[in-house]
Amino acid sequence: MLNSEKNFGKVGAFEGAAYEAKGLYRPELDCIMFTTNNVPFCKVCHEAKFILIKKYRLLIVNAIETQYQLFNKISVVITNV
Repeated sequence: MLNSEKNFGKVGAFEGAAYEAKGLYRPELDCIMFTTNNVPFCKVCHEAKFILIKKYRLLIVNAIETQYQLFNKISVVITNV
């Protein structure tokens, strides 16, 4: 149905998203934000996934490196009492 529209597959601002007919916009005519059908992520949503994955990957790597650096600064001294 939507694939016969002239703007199908093009990125833009199409009104109607998140179960609202007006006031919210989706990036493509047939986007996961618009339909409950089994459609793939549109170009914008697909790119946004990778941006988020990259962001959280960097946060996790930084947290691990910080913990590693803190762990290496700790020295344990065992003495005979």
